[in-house]
Amino acid sequence: EGYFERELAGTAGSERGVTDAHGRPLAIGEQRVEAARDGDDLVLTIDRAVQIAACDRLRQGISTFAARGGTIVVLQPATGSVLAMCSLPNFDPDRYAEVQDSAVYNNPAIFEAYEPGSVFKPFTLAAAVDLGLLRPQDTYEDTGEIRLGDGKRIRNADVQAHGVQTMVEVLEKSLNTGAVYAVRIVGRESFRRYVQDFGFGRASGITLDSEVAAAISSLDRRGEIYSMTASFGQGITVTPLQLAAAFGALANNGTLMRPAIVAERRQADGRVVPTQPQAVRQAVTGRTASTITGMLVQAVEGVYDHKA
Repeated sequence: EGYFERELAGTAGSERGVTDAHGRPLAIGEQRVEAARDGDDLVLTIDRAVQIAACDRLRQGISTFAARGGTIVVLQPATGSVLAMCSLPNFDPDRYAEVQDSAVYNNPAIFEAYEPGSVFKPFTLAAAVDLGLLRPQDTYEDTGEIRLGDGKRIRNADVQAHGVQTMVEVLEKSLNTGAVYAVRIVGRESFRRYVQDFGFGRASGITLDSEVAAAISSLDRRGEIYSMTASFGQGITVTPLQLAAAFGALANNGTLMRPAIVAERRQADGRVVPTQPQAVRQAVTGRTASTITGMLVQAVEGVYDHKA
């Protein structure tokens, strides 16, 4: 409603003319009436069944992990349409003034920027695959850590050395050293370009009020440490919507779509203006997108095989 305030509100009508001292209209002078115009109606892309299911799963997840809150975004990759967008805690619009914390008025899906962590690794590997520098079966030696010239060390989250690992296993075991191996091959400048092409560091352009761009400015700094940490999602920030849209690009043959939450506008005069899907750019080739998607599937299957 904040973004479409003018369209939803319409325009007030008015009547102008000459009156006497008591405000009664007089027949003399100009009389002009401007009729009020009703506002538009908006039809959202939200799928009621998906929205309800998403919110239920979110409540369960927050309860299970004793989290302070959470957000779920479900997108249709081919069009960018938002099928569900749910965040908790939220508020009851009928009791708008009864909230304890005004922060719930913000929409975390577009307003809260955070470090994505290891879920960023597929985009690092996508850059390497797209440039023809790595293949899923390529390997590297994981010693558990990478030492930098200034004495800093980058370690795996499990603080373990896994030996010879494929790029699929980098995703399956979430190896920070594997992401750093990939970004070193890609190079700092190329990596930054791919990060931007996937839509990070810029507002998505969705028609919702108060969207933030998040920050990838650390990639502009000199020194490879910044691209290294960004390769596994640290030192940069994203919004949940940006992240969902970027994964949507991988599921859409590499094409990043502009997220949309309005399916159509129904104007007061009866005209219907549908929202047309809008491609932002080709983030990676369709072949790369299919390769990374396959690697993600293998990684998930590998995790479940190990648990079994």
